[in-house]
Amino acid sequence: MARTLNEIMSFDHVIEVHEDGTITEPRDAWGPELCALSTADGSHTSETDPDLIRSARWQGGWELETGWTGQHGYSGPCMHQSECIGGGLEAHIRATPGQWVVVVIGEDVGEPECWAVAHRPVPVALTPADASALMRLGTTDTAP
Repeated sequence: MARTLNEIMSFDHVIEVHEDGTITEPRDAWGPELCALSTADGSHTSETDPDLIRSARWQGGWELETGWTGQHGYSGPCMHQSECIGGGLEAHIRATPGQWVVVVIGEDVGEPECWAVAHRPVPVALTPADASALMRLGTTDTAP
């Protein structure tokens, strides 16, 4: 029987979902390091979500998934400690090619305050010929 994503996706462990549904563990891939600005008592609030989302984007183009938590009145990226990767979230990850990682957001005595799932498309590797052509054009920007 196939392992569940909850078993495979430990904190900061990047996986790659391929078009055919296979899952591999890429070398030299890191997820974002996120630290939530929090309230005076150290707890996360939804007001910090925009900062978390921007920080993930700046660190390699990661997008934080939103809308998967079961927390009442909240649909941001932060999952409660008691939640897991299963059900609809697992189906979504398995059906969406790219790199995926679970990241810790804040820690309270070794336990995550909350956590989030981040996704990005698979980075495109340039061939030497592609890199040379871009250099002749005066750019190394690979964005479309």
